[in-house]
Amino acid sequence: MAELTYLKVGLRTLTYYFFNGVVESRRDSSHTQTTYEQGTNRVVSSHTDHRSDLLIRGADGHTQQFNAAGAHMSVKEGSRVTLAMVSRGEKGELSFVALRDQETGKTGYFAKGVNDAAGPPLYNMGIIVAVFVGLIALVNFSFGSFVLLALVGAFFYELFRRRKLVRAHADRVIARESAWTATPTTSV
Repeated sequence: MAELTYLKVGLRTLTYYFFNGVVESRRDSSHTQTTYEQGTNRVVSSHTDHRSDLLIRGADGHTQQFNAAGAHMSVKEGSRVTLAMVSRGEKGELSFVALRDQETGKTGYFAKGVNDAAGPPLYNMGIIVAVFVGLIALVNFSFGSFVLLALVGAFFYELFRRRKLVRAHADRVIARESAWTATPTTSV
């Protein structure tokens, strides 16, 4: 795994890493959880979790294993792939951001990794608050509601702008890494 570049998003400095290798094994599975009403056995809810566990082996022998289902793309065994990861300055934990299949040229993004890297702290709570404020402003519509609706719009615009920055920088990291590994190096 190699550190490649930095990106400043809001007050955060994100460090991008990449891992390049070949998919050595792939294991797909799904698990359905169903909740029944007590006494009548009627289905109340049903949820299916899908997993696509990939094991990637790099040229240096290091391996990376992860669940690729979040990237919403299918990768075959034997494919050459590049995995882009981000570390936020606070904890140093790596979040998966993008996965590119070099053979097909397709890139899948991990929504949770992108959102966690791009969003401000507690961005999920901010989304909930913004939706409630927007709904209240629409229900009690007056001239003052324009200010609240403008603030809600600015909040969502900033979230989408940050996510777009993180994804675009992941694409640049993958493209730069692909260019570096495609050019042969010579030693003297």
